[in-house]
Amino acid sequence: MTSERKNNICFISPFLPYENAGHAGGKYIYDLIKYFKNKFHITLIVRINNDEQRHLNDIKKFCKNVYYTTFDEQNKRNLYGLL
Repeated sequence: MTSERKNNICFISPFLPYENAGHAGGKYIYDLIKYFKNKFHITLIVRINNDEQRHLNDIKKFCKNVYYTTFDEQNKRNLYGLL
């Protein structure tokens, strides 16, 4: 009996990947993770806004680990708002 050992891969994304993401980047990374889920142990590091937390389970089913940080929607594109 041969057991196949999976390597690890880490995705770092500025936006949460999920199936019906409202932006191409989130959808593209979601498709990549789905493609690699059977070949690798996947870790995802991502930042999300509070409204996106409900979508975390969509991606967690494909990942070994998901680490995230939240940010304020109002300041998400404003670097000066982070200072």
